[in-house]
Amino acid sequence: MTILLIHLLLLSLLSFAAARRVLTGMLDRIVAAAFVAWSNIVATSLLLSSAAKLADAAWLFRVSIVLALALFLAVRKFARPVAPETTAAASDSLNPWLLGAALGSLGLMLISNLAIAAAYEPNNYDSMTYHLPRVLYYLGQGSLAHFETADFRQVYYPFNFNLLQLVCFAYEAPLRAVNFLNVAAWVVTGLSVFRIARLCGASVNASVAAAWLTLTATQVLAEATSTILDLPAAAALAATLVFVLRWRDQRRTADALLAGVAASMCAGTKLTAAFFAPAAAVLFVAIAWRHWRRGAVRELLTGIRAWLLPVALAGVLCAPFVLFNLRATGRLMTDRMDFTLNKPFSVACALQTTKGYLVQMFCEPLGRYSFDREHIDAVNHWFAQHVFQTWNPAHAFSELYLIPPDLNEDHVFFGFAGPLFLLCALFCLVRDARLRRPISWIALLGVGWFAFYFATNKWSLYNQRYFISAVVILGPCAAAVWDARVGRNAAVRAILGAIFWFTALSGLWFSGHYLLNNHIRPLPGVQSQPAQTLPALPDTLAERLAQQARLQVVSYGTNERIFPLLHVGRRQRVTSGSAILPGTYTLFSFWEATRNCIYSNLAYYASYTLVSVPAKTTAGVEFLGNIPGAGDAFDYVGLPADADSVAATRATSNIAVIAEYSADTNDRVRLGHGRIRVVGVNPRDSAHVVIGAEMADGAVRSLLSVSHSDWTRVAVPAPFKRLVIRVVDDATGRLLGSGEMPFTVWKLILETKLPPAPDALFSTELVSGEPARVLSVNGLAALEGPYAQWDMPVFRWAKQPALQITVPPYPNCARLRLKFSLRLQVRDEAAVEVRHNGQPVQTFLLSGRFDWHSRTIDVDAAPGTNVFELRDRTNEPTPDWVAYLERNPDVRRHLESKGEPLEAGARRHYETNGRTEGRFLPVRAGAAEKPRDSLYFAFRNLRVEGFPAR
Repeated sequence: MTILLIHLLLLSLLSFAAARRVLTGMLDRIVAAAFVAWSNIVATSLLLSSAAKLADAAWLFRVSIVLALALFLAVRKFARPVAPETTAAASDSLNPWLLGAALGSLGLMLISNLAIAAAYEPNNYDSMTYHLPRVLYYLGQGSLAHFETADFRQVYYPFNFNLLQLVCFAYEAPLRAVNFLNVAAWVVTGLSVFRIARLCGASVNASVAAAWLTLTATQVLAEATSTILDLPAAAALAATLVFVLRWRDQRRTADALLAGVAASMCAGTKLTAAFFAPAAAVLFVAIAWRHWRRGAVRELLTGIRAWLLPVALAGVLCAPFVLFNLRATGRLMTDRMDFTLNKPFSVACALQTTKGYLVQMFCEPLGRYSFDREHIDAVNHWFAQHVFQTWNPAHAFSELYLIPPDLNEDHVFFGFAGPLFLLCALFCLVRDARLRRPISWIALLGVGWFAFYFATNKWSLYNQRYFISAVVILGPCAAAVWDARVGRNAAVRAILGAIFWFTALSGLWFSGHYLLNNHIRPLPGVQSQPAQTLPALPDTLAERLAQQARLQVVSYGTNERIFPLLHVGRRQRVTSGSAILPGTYTLFSFWEATRNCIYSNLAYYASYTLVSVPAKTTAGVEFLGNIPGAGDAFDYVGLPADADSVAATRATSNIAVIAEYSADTNDRVRLGHGRIRVVGVNPRDSAHVVIGAEMADGAVRSLLSVSHSDWTRVAVPAPFKRLVIRVVDDATGRLLGSGEMPFTVWKLILETKLPPAPDALFSTELVSGEPARVLSVNGLAALEGPYAQWDMPVFRWAKQPALQITVPPYPNCARLRLKFSLRLQVRDEAAVEVRHNGQPVQTFLLSGRFDWHSRTIDVDAAPGTNVFELRDRTNEPTPDWVAYLERNPDVRRHLESKGEPLEAGARRHYETNGRTEGRFLPVRAGAAEKPRDSLYFAFRNLRVEGFPAR
């Protein structure tokens, strides 16, 4: 951390010194220094990447400081003296009340932002999935080149802002260090908006008001404490306009070069900058037309020549990500992401998108005075019924919410500042339709961005943060309208003043409400238990990752919050790819839905299963745990480094089988041109894995036989029932382990899916859309639910008084575990008895219709077939073991001293001693009738697992 601070301090000083040589005005110098320093980091990273030295902190420090020093010396030698600034201002008399209110409130917000940045590790969803993981992968491989990954955003998207984050990680600074980059972007945004307004001729009061309203817009403030890229891109765009306007006034090459630098940081950070292109083209044509009309073509050409070098510089600093894309794939950008969703173009879609976003922008603040969900639901319902009654879901990307259902940077808009800026921009365009004033140019750019984006996209719940660049540059339009009050009658001035002060005060309310009550990064100390947005890592997963010096991530999970797994160990080198590297621990991640089955109706490309091999000699794969997500959950499997030379443990006595296939659900075969990977079998195991496809007629078509971890291309010519997996001893042909991957139909199940035990030979969940594996069940009804009105997930009814689960013989299975979670739903109390092979194991007394009762029962597996029964004993008199212990306190004390389960111990004591001793056994009377409609128990989980001997 100390070296990072020294690096940033020296870089900032040298950048500011260079800016001081070519610019007047402290604010412009600060803005220029920020982007000179940022471009220095980008240039340094590109140079180090070309030499595969990106992860070398010493080289990073040397090259960056040498470049900064060289720039300062060049500017000192060649830059001509700075001319005085000429800013036409409507009024320069500063209102102390306005200045005090603005600086006071913004100062408190800055302190709050700094406190939040220091208190929370990064937790934004996109940052967890691709912004920050790509940074660690870049460092791991030492370059900015593409790497193998399931998430294309980690390699294709622009990376200029990510390179600032990379510097923090290169010096092994605390994770919170990256938060301060967005706080700095928030400050630079405010300075730039103020300077744009001044350079467009606004008064100092109007300029202060514009910056104040911009920085207190809820979305702008929310991004100041996040790690997403939209705010830094907006700051870069605003800085670009500052230097363009300076060049317009003074025609200095330094201003044009600084504009090019800032523009390259914007375009090299966020692709949404491309939506400004049509408006920029219209503006250029309008300026060229005006020059032609007044015979100033030579002046126009001179101006164009002045921008050739800045444009070239911008290309050098912005375009490298495109070159990396071309080198790796031959394409400028991925074809897996459609950035213009309105295809083929539909006028109806464009109009609906425009209506949806504009109504939302103007009305969303109505629900933000408090986060009352009932109030928000009522407002959303009213708008759905009266404003969006003709809403076409086909023209929308997600479900319609006028007021999004959460309070974070992905869901808030801009308060009333957003609609005010948009109206002010339209006022500027109407007042100056010929685009003679710079403020009209800026209004055209902002309004044009909205028009083009709305026309080419569908409405989405999560994209309002894309608007931030357009909203920020429209802020100065509010300054123009503020000054336009001058000369108006008293009533107009009073109305405009009231609108501005209402927007400012409501913005302060929204900002304070957001800082105190957002659900992911509230101001420290104001919420006793802030919501945890990132689930904790399973203990085994965290322990394994912390032990590794080198980690290779093989990901099959898209949109996966992988970042928390990548910084568990210290001084850890993390890479992404499919290869198993020498001396490197390999972490596999899978979408949980693809565990154990290949689904004919699921548009995905890979599935996996684990096969237990208890007799394995060398280490194989280990199930490390499952991490739930907002909508998806992910499984994690690990393979030790140099597994062939590591002895197997009970946890690592498994192999993984990964099937890759066509993601086209119209493909009836899916494995017609696929490949299967076996992971965890090693030559020293003296075993081989045989995999075949069981066809519709029951015949098994052999696909592969391997004795080491490898890929095998396969071609299954017709639809099949399942993949059959067998692990066979080389010498004797003995079956060491077996498994299967059914080819079946996916049924949505929410909820209650539990990860398998890490050392289980098999794990079969019966409340599932998947076919039962290994065992059979009798007495369960079909899947139902979910039923939100009853708080019921997907479940299955037991509609018979006895539910029977049959477990056939399974190799090396010594123990069985029955896990279930049930509730009564239609009865107030009941009793359920668990039997194993006809012998009572335990009886549970249940009460409460809507309470879930979860139990886990372990038994020794008998040779041959094992049978579990869950019997309803409500209608039968049943022993009251609790009452038995109350009558016999000596028995209770004996059981407690030995740590035995009380009910099971009471039963055992009575049957072995109590009956012969003549002790009284209390009995509970059974219910008189069976439950309504034979609805005995509702199971949300019912699982059987088998385990080897301890």
